Formats: sequence, C-alpha cells, structure tokens
Amino acid sequence: MNPSFFKVFKNLDQVVRARLQANFFRKLGTNIAVPFMTIYLASYYGNELAGLVVVFILVSGACVNLYGGFIIEKINPQTVVRFAEFFHIICLVLMTLVAENHFLLCIFYLLKNIFFSLSVSAGEKLVVDCSKKDERATVYTLNNVLHGLSTPVGVLLGGFLYACGIRYLLLVATLASVCVAIIYMMRLPNTSNIKDDQCDVGLTPTKEHLSRVLLRNNKILFLLIAVIFVLVIEFSFLQYFAVKISQVEVLDSLWLEIDGVQAFSILRAEDALIGIIFATFFLKFIQKLNSPITIAASIFLLATGFLCLLNNQNFLMLMLLVAMISLLSTAINPVLQSLYANNIGKHYSGVFLSLYSLTGRVANIVAATILIFSQTLSNMAISLFIFSIGLLAAVLVLSIGRHLNFV
Repeated sequence: MNPSFFKVFKNLDQVVRARLQANFFRKLGTNIAVPFMTIYLASYYGNELAGLVVVFILVSGACVNLYGGFIIEKINPQTVVRFAEFFHIICLVLMTLVAENHFLLCIFYLLKNIFFSLSVSAGEKLVVDCSKKDERATVYTLNNVLHGLSTPVGVLLGGFLYACGIRYLLLVATLASVCVAIIYMMRLPNTSNIKDDQCDVGLTPTKEHLSRVLLRNNKILFLLIAVIFVLVIEFSFLQYFAVKISQVEVLDSLWLEIDGVQAFSILRAEDALIGIIFATFFLKFIQKLNSPITIAASIFLLATGFLCLLNNQNFLMLMLLVAMISLLSTAINPVLQSLYANNIGKHYSGVFLSLYSLTGRVANIVAATILIFSQTLSNMAISLFIFSIGLLAAVLVLSIGRHLNFV
C-alpha cells in the first residue's frame, strides 16, 4: 500500500478525519440496504411502481437537502449532523419493525432519507470548512477509498442478508448507522475548538441575494450538470442494471452457474475492490488528472463502457467492463468534486455545498426514472440514452474547463 496514504490521513484536520471515518460506516450501511431495498420493492410492486416510489423518496430528500444548505448557514453543522444521525437511526429501527408492511416501510424509508439528506449537507460543510484547496482532491480520494473498503463487505453481506430476510438486512444497516452516530458524538470537537483560521472557504455573511451569486457562478452550475450526468451512469448501475441482471436466471460463465442477484453482488464487490486498489496505489496520478481534456476523455470512456455493460450477458465480459468502469469512476469523481469545491466563493458556501450533495439525489431520481421507463423502452434505447448523457457531460467539461481554477 502506498505509504503516503496513512500519512496524508493522519495530517488531516480532526474534523475531516471524523467525517471520513463516519462515511466508511455510512457507505457500509448504504451498500447493505439500498440496492436490495430497490430489488425488494420491485419484487413486490413491479419495476414501474417501485421506480415511482423511489423517485418520490429521492425528490423529498432532495428538497430537504437544499433547505439544509440554508440551515447550516445559521446553525453549526456539527449540531445538525448529530441531530440528523440520531433520527436516522430511529427511522431504520422502525423500518426493521415494519419490514413486512410495505406501505409503512416506504413511509419510514422516506423519513430516513430526509434525515440522511440533512446529515449529508452538514457533513460536506464540515469537510470544506476544515480543509485546504490543494488537499481536497486527496481528501475526496481518501473518502472514495474508504467507501470502496466498505462496499465489498456491504454488498456481499447485503446479498447474504437479503436471502435470509429483509429484517436481518435492515437490522445490520441500523448497526452501521449507530457506528456513524458514535463517531460524530465522540470524534467531533466542540464548536469552540473549530477555529475560523481552519476554514479555507470562510463563513463571511453577505447581503447579496442568492440568485445573483448563482448567476455570477454559472460555470459552477454547468459543472454541477456534468457531475449529475456522470452520477446517473453510476446510479444506473445500482438501479437499472441491478434490476435488469437480477431477472436473469442463469448467466454465461466458464466455471460456474450463477443467477442474476449473485452476479450483481460479485460485480459490485469487484467494482469496489478495483477502486480501492487504484485509488491507493495511484493517488498521485488521480491528483494530476486536472485538465479538461483528460477529464472529458475519461467521462467518454466511462459512458462507452457502461453502454457495453448493458448489452452483454457473458459474466467474464461483464467483469472486464466493470473493472474498466471502476477505474474511470475512481479517477473522475474526486477530481470533479475538488474542482467544484475550489471554485465556489465564501458567500453561501453552505448552499453551494448542498447543491453539490444534491447531485447524487438528482442523479438517483433520473436513474429511478430510467427504471420506470425500462418496462416500455427497449434495453438498447435505455443504453443509448445513458451513453448520450455521458457524452454531454464530457462536452460540458470541455466547454467550461478553461474558466475554472484547476489546483
């Protein structure tokens, strides 16, 4: 392992380290629950209705996420994140208790998503406030590595627990959320210990209206759109591709026969493991991926790889394509996130960070919408649509790249 990995982590601010540690368990719980919750709902309601349920839940969370940006401009983000995590646990407990009542399960799933959205906004504010511009690409890469470490365990454990029963799956996801809350309670310092000189973005208030700030930073908004399009590809892997492959009874393989659910669990774990290895050993390479051309080319290859993935049922070929997608995603995501964080100003920084955290929600909504239309559109039509938005993301990065500050 790259010896600088632990050294870089140790040198980060205590708040950033706590956020990264908490995100490990947050991603673990997410990978245990979310993909298999989608499969569980689709098996009961069907693809179309399950997609509508997921869209409604995600839209509600997105609205709360945006409002959370205004909240953390007025309330200390530490207070918000602790409050949100406590009620996030309560919702998971209630989901476990009513797991066989699908209506109540969806209600508490909605509430869980709302509190999760508040936690995301506050957590991102803590990271940006307590990190420097030249280290954010590294911070986000480390975050992806820790996410990757949790993903194989989460997905494989989620597949096993899903086979045992949905209650077992939700119970273990609850335990992961408890770990997140403990870290935030024990590892985050008191408000008085977070000094203003730690914050690179700053908390300087402004009387300028938010709409004017957004219009002045229109290139940032185009970057957000590009990020959303990239994330649509990745979330489509967890939603449309997951449901599509789970409906396959037997996949072509040279050495064993596996069904679609088993195949998805293996492929998702492979995706995470390759991401870990690449990010760990090629950390400096990712840091140097800071030109519009290289980023746009990587996005184009990502879209092409996913197009091929959706039109193949040979398991060996699927594994090769997932490896390619994983390498590209590992390089693209932290670079885009650090590029965004380094180009927002001091004014309404919490709102801008909430907007970025909304990219995942919006992408999830688009991915869920794709799942809805999968019953009426052909697989090739879905594949070409996803490829098109990836191509558009690459074009956006090329067009606005010269106006952005690459550190």
